[in-house]
Amino acid sequence: MKGMLNIYDIERGVSKYSVQAHAQMGNTIDGIGSKGAEFGAPELVTGGADGCVRVWDPRQQAPVVSLEPSESEPIKPDCWSVAFGNGYN
Repeated sequence: MKGMLNIYDIERGVSKYSVQAHAQMGNTIDGIGSKGAEFGAPELVTGGADGCVRVWDPRQQAPVVSLEPSESEPIKPDCWSVAFGNGYN
């Protein structure tokens, strides 16, 4: 299904998280983090053909942040690139 964000446990072959992230095709994804808090937050950021950029926390179903084009925009540009950083220099 278009626009789905799925996280799989590849060792067990099961879905761990699934959410409708975008109304159209998802174009890009980035994330940072690991099992330990010292490696950053577990969030992912996605960008889609619907022009939206969203930050996801796999511990909840709704996006943490959703940046969407204005309803008045006649053409909604695709989002083709996102990046997440840990904030350390």
